[in-house]
Amino acid sequence: DLAISLLGFWAAFLLRYILDTNFYFNTTNYVILSIVLSVTQVLAFISIDLYHPRRGLAFFDELSVIASGVVLNLLFILSLLFFFRGEVRGESFSRLFIAYYVVTSIVLTAIIHFGFRIFLMRLRERGYNLRNVIIIGTGKTAERITEVIQKHKIYGYNIVGYIKSIARTRVREDFPILGNLKDIEKI
Repeated sequence: DLAISLLGFWAAFLLRYILDTNFYFNTTNYVILSIVLSVTQVLAFISIDLYHPRRGLAFFDELSVIASGVVLNLLFILSLLFFFRGEVRGESFSRLFIAYYVVTSIVLTAIIHFGFRIFLMRLRERGYNLRNVIIIGTGKTAERITEVIQKHKIYGYNIVGYIKSIARTRVREDFPILGNLKDIEKI
């Protein structure tokens, strides 16, 4: 995400200054700002817990967390710029540039995270990056849990089998009963 933030910064820089050549700017100050923005972007993502496992969440939920992190970073940077009266080392930063940065950062981060989700989905289809699950119980609830896990293979859960809590027959023939509830420590 640090590299994505840097890429978003320089994409915004190109949009703002290279396409419109009527402006003078100090490149050194923008290099410093790019490093500060990128580091604070990662810190903002850490503070809103973007990096915890997101196996069960929809991409839209992750997109809203990404946007929240970028806005949190924006508020932090704007407060710093306010503290320095909008100038750092005699350089006043363009508000349009900052708006471009917010948009490019959200879009690029979302694209990379979506691509990473696709990559993980492909790995899970091949049997990698799976979490083994043992379902306790053999009743209707266990049957519903099995159906949901089987229906949503993208989450990467692999059902190993069932543990009987009461004397009952199999829920499904494709998964074994591994034992009784009293044998759970051995299993």
